[in-house]
Order: sequence, then C-alpha cells, then structure tokens
Amino acid sequence: MKKTICKIMYIGVIFGLLLDVVPIWALVKDETIYAKLNNSGQVKNVVISEHLEGVNEGETKDKTKLIKIKNINGDEEFVQEESKLIWKTKGKDIYYQGQTKDKLPIELDVSYYLNGKESDVKDMIGKKGNVKLILKYKNNDKHLVKVNGKNETLYTPFVIATTTIIPNIDNKNIKVINGKVVTNGTNSVVVGLSIPGLYESLNIEKLKGLDTIEITYETEKFELNSIYAVATPKIVEAEDLKMLNDIDKVYDSINLLSSSSKKLKNGSGQLLEGANKLKDGINKLTNGIESAYLGSKKITYLVGNSLESLKNDNSPAIDNNTLNYIKENAVNSTKDVAINGARDKVLATFTNEYKNLIGNQAVNALQQNNTYNELKNKKEQLEQAGIPNLIGICSQNEIDEQYIEVCASNQTHITQYTMLKEMITLMEETARNTAISTAMQVALQTAEQTAETVSVNVSSQVAENVAKQVANSAKETAKNKTIDSLKPLYDGLNELTSGLNEINSNMSLLNSGTKSLKDGIYALDNGILQFNSQGINKITNLVNGDLKSLEGKVKALGELSNNYQTFDERAEGVKGSTKIIMVIDSIKANTNTNVKIEKIDEKSESLWDKIKGLFK
Repeated sequence: MKKTICKIMYIGVIFGLLLDVVPIWALVKDETIYAKLNNSGQVKNVVISEHLEGVNEGETKDKTKLIKIKNINGDEEFVQEESKLIWKTKGKDIYYQGQTKDKLPIELDVSYYLNGKESDVKDMIGKKGNVKLILKYKNNDKHLVKVNGKNETLYTPFVIATTTIIPNIDNKNIKVINGKVVTNGTNSVVVGLSIPGLYESLNIEKLKGLDTIEITYETEKFELNSIYAVATPKIVEAEDLKMLNDIDKVYDSINLLSSSSKKLKNGSGQLLEGANKLKDGINKLTNGIESAYLGSKKITYLVGNSLESLKNDNSPAIDNNTLNYIKENAVNSTKDVAINGARDKVLATFTNEYKNLIGNQAVNALQQNNTYNELKNKKEQLEQAGIPNLIGICSQNEIDEQYIEVCASNQTHITQYTMLKEMITLMEETARNTAISTAMQVALQTAEQTAETVSVNVSSQVAENVAKQVANSAKETAKNKTIDSLKPLYDGLNELTSGLNEINSNMSLLNSGTKSLKDGIYALDNGILQFNSQGINKITNLVNGDLKSLEGKVKALGELSNNYQTFDERAEGVKGSTKIIMVIDSIKANTNTNVKIEKIDEKSESLWDKIKGLFK
C-alpha cells in the first residue's frame, strides 16, 4: 500500500509539471483506435475512427496514412492523393474509418497462472484454484531528446486505464496491484493504472513496475472476462499550470519544516533518555522490594512448617537445607547491591581533579627514570644552545642569508631537539594515562572483591544467626506452650509479609506506570523519528532533490505529451487528440465444460461509456 501511495505521489507531482497552454484551433481531428487482441495480448485487427470537428462548407483538407477509408456517418465524398485527403463538405462534422499496418505505440503481453503455474488460458477454463493475471504494457514511442545539454531517452507518457468485471458468485479475495477493486455485491470492477516507459524516462525507483497490472483472486470455476484497456497521451489540463507559481515558496517551507523536525527529534531523544534513567531507577527499587517480600513470604512459610514439626519430634529447630536456603537468599539479595554500590562510589571518587592528581604523580615518578632524565637533559642542553630560537629562524619561508649556513650546520640539532621534545611529551602522556587507568582498575577490582566478601560473610552470618534464633525460640516455645500460644508470632510474620506484599503491589503499579510513561515516550520518539526519516526527510529529498533535478526531463515529457496528438497524420494547422481502446474477448465455460468465446459488441457495451468519460 505504501509503494502504491509513493507511486501516486510521484505521478501526481510529475504530471503537475507536464503542463502547457493549449491553443484554440479551427479544425480538430479527434481519433479513436480500436484494437482487438487475442488472449495473450497480440493484435488481431485494428480499426481507426477519425472525427473531424469544426468543418466548413465546401472543401476540407486532411492528411492520413490509413487504407480502406470509408465515410461512416454521412454521404460526403473524398479524393485521396497519396497521404492527402480532400473532403467535399457540407459544414457538418466528418466521421470516417480506416485501417493501418503500422505498429501501435502501445503493446500488451498477458500471462495467466493457475495455482502458481503459468498456463494456457483455455486450459484454465472451468477449473478451480488461485488465479493470477499479469498484464504488462510496452511503450514503443521512444525519442532521443536533449535535456540540459545531454541526450536522454524518453517515452511519450501514455496513461492506460485497464478494467475488467469479475462476478462475485464464483470468485473471492480479488486483489490488484497498481489499481483498485470496487464491488457492488454482485460484481467486482477491477481498474488498473499503467504508464509504461515513465520509469525508463525518469529512472525513479518508486515508478518501477508501473507498466504492469497484476490481478489475483480465488475461483471456483474460472472464466476469462472481457478485458478493456484505454490509453491516451493526454495527462492534465492547462488551467492546472497555476500550481507551479509558488514552487520556490514550497522549497523554502519544506526546508523550514525539515529544520523544525530535526529540533523536535532532538528534544524527544533527550526526553527518552530521561525516561530510561527513571525507569532503571524504579526497576532497581521494585526488584529490592520484591526480593524482600518473597524472602519474608518464604521465611513465614518455612517457620510455620517448622513450628508444626516441633510438636511431634526432637529434631533440630531448623534443618540445614532451610538454613542454607535462607543464607543463600540473603546473600543473593545483598551481593549485587553491595558490589554495584562499591563500584559507584569508586567511580564517583575519580573526578577530573583526582585524575589530574594521579597523572601528576605519575609524571613526578617518571623523573626517577634514567632514560627520561637523559632525554630531558639532552633537551635542556639544546635549549641552552639556543636551538628553539634557531628553529623559529630556520622554519621561515625566506631565511636571512646570514643564517643559511648556521641553519644548515645545525639541522641535526634541530631534528634532534624536535624528536626529544615529542618523545618526552609522549612519555609523560603515557605515564599519565597508564597511571589513571591502572588506578581505576585496581580500585574497582579491590572495591568489588571487598564488597562481595563482606556482603557474603555478613549477610550469611546475620541470616544464619537470625534464622537460628527465630527457630530455636519457636522450638522452645512449641515445647512449652501450645500452637495457639505461638499464633501471635506467626501472625506477626504474616502481617509483615502482608505489609511487604502491599508495598510490592504498589511498587508494581509505580513500575507499570513508569513503564507506560517510558513506552509512551519511546513510541513518541520512534514516531517522531519515523515522521522525520520517512516523512519530512523524504519530502525534503523529493522537493530539493528529485523535483529540481528532474525538472528538465519532466518538461521534455510534457512536450512529448502535447506533441503526440494523433496516431494518424494530420494536415498542417489541425489540432488533434487520440485514445486507444484495446479489447480482449471473454471466454466462458458451458455446463459441459466446453469453451465458449464471447465476442464483444462495442456498440452495445456500456462499460466503455463509463471509462471514456475519464479522457474527455
């Protein structure tokens, strides 16, 4: 669907440029070409009807390349001398027909498929399955045109409307590429639009495939319905020319829109970054509350079971598996938090000031290095010898004659001083960076190891002590009192768990709300990104790129469209118009499955009357 819309946008913009003022002529030659095609689209016969409008009484001169000419709507006589045609007229319009052996400007090739396999259409009649018809048009009216000083191959832009009617009783899921399906419940009318040669003329990728109509549907009993195609080089009306008057204002507005869209995208990105940070913080808090709730719930459950068992046996107050689970749960709940906290504290200490301090200490320590001191001493000796000043003198474009010999004789010292200066600087920077990196890595590693060790030991020991104390107290109480007397302890644990559960539930709501906020901002950011990349950028590129660069070709296509007035020849000064009607006869299936080809009577067929209004 997006590709079709893009094609329609390109076509609309291009055709909007194909405009020219049409002069008023005294004599007009209105031409209609009727072509009967076989099932595959090959021409069987052609009849060309010419209508001369604005005829004066007396003699009317025409020009034609047709043969077998006959007057079809009057008794006016004519004299034909080669291509000249002279009519003895009575002031009424002349209607005549003729034939031609010349090749039409448009060709059609039709392919038929049943269940994915290309087939002869006659073999498909009466069969059930998935049907596909591919109608591919070819534009034969090719021209070599000079555009912006360069020879370009352009095709006269024929617009072709293709239509067929498919009954709904035996057919469903009717679809068309490069067209539209309209149904009234009983029948579906398929109308396709083709402009063969437009892609080749403009080389715009979005126009590729505009020479092809593809019709697909599911059928219970296939029959080929009549296919009509109407082609015309007439594209737009002259009064539409005013749409180009403000095109420069459009360029400026598009550029302003693009700039504003970029600012909006940057703002949404910053908003999304803040939402992500908020969501991460809420997630950490939610995870901590949830861990506490689950731990309390598990302890309550385990303590309750332990209290029950104390009534009947003298086993330890809390078994090793339960104790280990409590310790493991405590360790897991605190270890990551401790490590992350330690890392954050270490990273917080490494301020720029602290890094500079470490770097300065590293440089001071470097002064104990013999190689560094040797290089520095050599550099100082060269400085005392005035080499830095000599570098300034010798590096000038024009050296004073009195310094030429001095510069040449001290070139080795100048090179040596430059290398020593760079090596000392490199050693100092390496010492700074190495010291800072090493200090940070050691600090992080030490902090993580220390935090993990302390966290594991402390949480494990605390959990073990608390668990044993609770268990022993419960066991002692169970031995000396009844279960009912221990109910307050159990109720207290339940109350704690219930409270944590309530907090956890509220945290879930907070987390859900934060997630919804983040998702909404993310969707907004993606929407703005998509709006900017797929909408604004494409429109900007189209207006500032394709439209400006293709303007020459489009104008040339407009001239070809205006110049192609009739397929037949015309007398000088006669304005013309033409349309080509191509018909493929239907093939029906009788009840005994014999194939029956139905001929189309153009005079009684009303579908053309509906189509031809598009080209008036």
